[in-house]
Amino acid sequence: MKIKNVLIAGGGGELGNHLIQHLKEKKINFFVLDKKFKKKDKIKNVKFIKFDFLKQNRFQKIPIKIDVIIFLVGITGGPLSLDLRYLKKYIQINSETLMNFLKKVKKINVKKIIFTSTEHVYGDNDKNNYITKTELTPKNLYGISKLFSEKILYNYFKDHKIAVDIFRFPRVISNNKNNLIFKIKSCAVKNGIIHLINPNLKFNFIYINDLLSAFEKSMFQTSRKFRILDIFNNSKSISLIEIAKIFKQKLKKKLIIKMIKNAGNQNHNPINLKISNNFTKKTLKWNPIFNNSQIIKKIIENDEIK
Repeated sequence: MKIKNVLIAGGGGELGNHLIQHLKEKKINFFVLDKKFKKKDKIKNVKFIKFDFLKQNRFQKIPIKIDVIIFLVGITGGPLSLDLRYLKKYIQINSETLMNFLKKVKKINVKKIIFTSTEHVYGDNDKNNYITKTELTPKNLYGISKLFSEKILYNYFKDHKIAVDIFRFPRVISNNKNNLIFKIKSCAVKNGIIHLINPNLKFNFIYINDLLSAFEKSMFQTSRKFRILDIFNNSKSISLIEIAKIFKQKLKKKLIIKMIKNAGNQNHNPINLKISNNFTKKTLKWNPIFNNSQIIKKIIENDEIK
């Protein structure tokens, strides 16, 4: 299927910028909608449009001829996602923005919507359950708001019969110094010490290149289906202590790993996840390249911190 025009909703941040850089050589016109932009390179086939998804009176700016919409609008989790005082904020930014947007794109003859969800929809679970089969139980407001948005899109799919791909993925690792692995490296390199509060806590990761590859594969598959796609690498989840030991082995310096007594704060991350990516690899014709060890190696090789 030939794709000419792609709209990236909420594309002003890091992921949107990575997507543009990854796809800029394609013969595609990109329309990037956001309130602010992290970086605005002058790229001939990219148009940046200042856009507030919570202000419906600004929606007349949406271009009419759009083939694929990639919806990146939203906020992520963290400790605040366990605080009910922030429920309104999560629902407003992660769900109401989508509802408002879908009301306006009915007049656009769009072929596909790709929506960025999260592993947090699973909650503390050890099963790979799909929205069309078994109800999920997210443990935080982030997961709840994303699952709500998935349901909104499922109903939109039933009414309009367009292609919808839901991307459920874990923590994205790039050279951004705000990610978990980069922070561990920073402590190791600068201080020679890695402090671990919950050493046995396990995480899943996806490397940015693999995620971008999944977006590219999905964009050109416009069969009218609703798909839940787990965008996970081929590794099992990895614990903090395992990550620290890899750093200790790979970094050419003396490194101390210290365990810190847990202060009793409730963990907002889903635990005991055993998510299979087999369905995604088969249906998307996609295979991730970077496993957990390779991801950590890429961060170690990044010489921004010495």
